[in-house]
Amino acid sequence: MYSNNSSSEITIKGQLPGYSNVNIYDLQGRLVENKALDSSSLINTVNVNTLSSGVYIVQLSNGSAYKTQKIVIN
Repeated sequence: MYSNNSSSEITIKGQLPGYSNVNIYDLQGRLVENKALDSSSLINTVNVNTLSSGVYIVQLSNGSAYKTQKIVIN
């Protein structure tokens, strides 16, 4: 999972097991973006051009497993 500084999207690469979704939270813990991901695709993108510059917490989950990462959006 990574954010490209010259782009307005977050890219998630890899095989996703079953139903997976991504939640993006601001540093106050408010949910600012939610998207279901396509498990049949090896690359998923989330458009973040509506978010202000700053640090966000991105949580990838499939119901039984979670991955959380900080992302900086410029």
